[in-house]
Parts: sequence; C-alpha cells; structure tokens
Amino acid sequence: ILYFAVHKLFFNLKKYIAYMHKIANIFSALNLTIAWKTPVGMEVRMKYAKFKSKSVSSVYSKFRKGNVALPINKTDSISNRIAFIPNFIHSMDSANIQMLIKNFITEENIKDINLVTIHDCFATTPNYMKDINREVRLPFIKIYFDSHFLKKLHESFLKQIFYEIKRFYIRDNNNDLKIVNFKEGLKFDLKEDYIIIIKKKEYNIPKIPYNIDQWELVKPIFEEGIKESLYLIN
Repeated sequence: ILYFAVHKLFFNLKKYIAYMHKIANIFSALNLTIAWKTPVGMEVRMKYAKFKSKSVSSVYSKFRKGNVALPINKTDSISNRIAFIPNFIHSMDSANIQMLIKNFITEENIKDINLVTIHDCFATTPNYMKDINREVRLPFIKIYFDSHFLKKLHESFLKQIFYEIKRFYIRDNNNDLKIVNFKEGLKFDLKEDYIIIIKKKEYNIPKIPYNIDQWELVKPIFEEGIKESLYLIN
C-alpha cells in the first residue's frame, strides 16, 4: 500500500528509480565498483560480489566437514541493483547531518548545543529542538535542490564508465552506430543518447530524468514549503 501511495503521489519517482537501476546494471555488466561523492565530499564505493560455496574439512576431525561462502571477482548484479538506491539515500542523509553539525559550529548565536547523531538520525534536548528544527531544513534544501550536484553526479558515472570501456557510441541519421570523438577533452553532452557495447550487447546509458528549466521555475515554492512544513521532523 505504501509503495503504490508514494508512487501515485510522486509519479516522477519511477523515472529516478529506473535511472538508478540502469546505472547499476551497467556497472554490474562492467564488473565495476560504483563510486560517488556526497555534497560534503565523502566518497562512497559500492560493489556486491558473488559468493561461491566451498566444502572444507575441520582441523579437529577429518570426519567433520562444512561449507564456507567465498567471494569471487564477479559482481552480484541483483544485489547491486537492489542496494544502490537505499545506499545512495543513506549517504545523502549522512551528508545532511554533517552539514547540520558544520552549520552549528559556524553559527554565531549557537556555541554549545546538545546533539547526538547515529548514522542519519539525530536527537537533542527540548530546549534546542527549535534550533534543530530550523537548521536541519537548510542543508536539506541545499542538497536536494542543487541541480549542479545531479549534473556532476551523472557526469561522474559517465566518466567511470568511459574510463573502463574507452568507447561511447551514438546513432546517426541512418540509425547506425557511430563512435563519439571527444575532441575537447572528456566533455559529455547530457542530452545525448550514449550507447556502449559490453560483450557484444548494447546498453543505453540513461539520461538524467530531470528538466532543469522547469525545476528552476517551481524551486522557490518548494523551498518555502519545506521551511514552513510541520512534518519534516518528528
């Protein structure tokens, strides 16, 4: 029920989920670690390996045997796809807490504050709750409303893929594949439909499911909505 309710309310969410899944599938096909940087500069690296079961004997008795699972140099594509979105969200939540703490350290009016953090959660005493309620919204807006971060994130994925495979394709007017020649360094056209080939199979690199021009028009409305929201913190 929750799944369908969220997708009905935020219908564009499906496009972002499809984008992340396609990126994860490409990295898995390349047997490549997915790496990204959070807005505070922390680098996160993710790769789930497949495991192979191996029979072993006990050092105490030759009659007792068991099995151990050992990682192999091959990506578990299903685990990678399933884990990518929650791991990415957790990393962004941790960035929010880091930015919150930094803001308090540099805040002139608040020198000392009781603040406890556990991963992406935080707690404080009642006398500081009003300050926390106000300040936590600011890094949230800065992180999720920054279109430049999404562009940089997408470009970093493109660079990781290109450095591994060394060749991008596009389709010409005759629908034939044509190698892309990056003449002026590695500058990507984010509106282009890039294609790569892995083991004779074509993969379409997804574009950002994001219209920057439309977003800039409605962004101030969402910013004010978050600042005034009663349900951001509970």
